[in-house]
Amino acid sequence: MTTSINSVNAGSIAARNAQLNEGTQKELEALGIAVTDDISESEARQILAARTQNKANEAVPTETEVLSEAKTLASSLGLSVSDDADVVDILDDIGAEIEALLESAETNPSILSAVSGYLAELNGLDEEYSNIVALRDNYNNAIDMVAANKKFALGL
Repeated sequence: MTTSINSVNAGSIAARNAQLNEGTQKELEALGIAVTDDISESEARQILAARTQNKANEAVPTETEVLSEAKTLASSLGLSVSDDADVVDILDDIGAEIEALLESAETNPSILSAVSGYLAELNGLDEEYSNIVALRDNYNNAIDMVAANKKFALGL
């Protein structure tokens, strides 16, 4: 009797998993979620969407974090940064200092690896800041579109 109950349970789980799209199953497995669990396609999609959103939120640093990292890089290059300096000004100053270091690296190749590390960090910070600005612009555009749609719906 127990064997027949187990086979019925296994059969119902297999039938439920068969409802899952093959791509969804692979995505779940890639995340380490057991496909043998009792998960429907819609539940699986919700789990995947939540995981994707969490990863997206983790991937984008805040402007304050980029500012702090830029100030740290500037101080490691020996630059003084005022408390009210913004990210763009700091990144510009860092870029100018790296250019000066690159010019001196022509005569002193031993500092070239350090300069390339600074340059890589500057490029990373610049990319992070560009992503922040793009996300902020997209958000503002979405808000503007919602406002325009509301005006249109109200006939204003």
